[in-house]
Amino acid sequence: MSVWYLGLPLLILPRIANSAIRSTGDTRSTMMVLLLGAGLNALLDPLLIFGWGIFPRLEVAGAAWATLISRTADTYVRGARPIAQIAAP
Repeated sequence: MSVWYLGLPLLILPRIANSAIRSTGDTRSTMMVLLLGAGLNALLDPLLIFGWGIFPRLEVAGAAWATLISRTADTYVRGARPIAQIAAP
């Protein structure tokens, strides 16, 4: 459960960024970012839960880590886009 609590800010920040981006009328990029996060989580879940390949078998903690990693990527991608829009002339 402690891994999940680490990612709690990463649950809130993307929702705020998603709403901000959607308010500009850009719904396509928010959908693409959501698909990226969901796809990354779906890819990492079996690797970290069952320990396939070079990944250790972490079981339930692996699911939490996969979610944390995918939320981090999701937050990074969402955060980079508004900053790029602000910085553009």
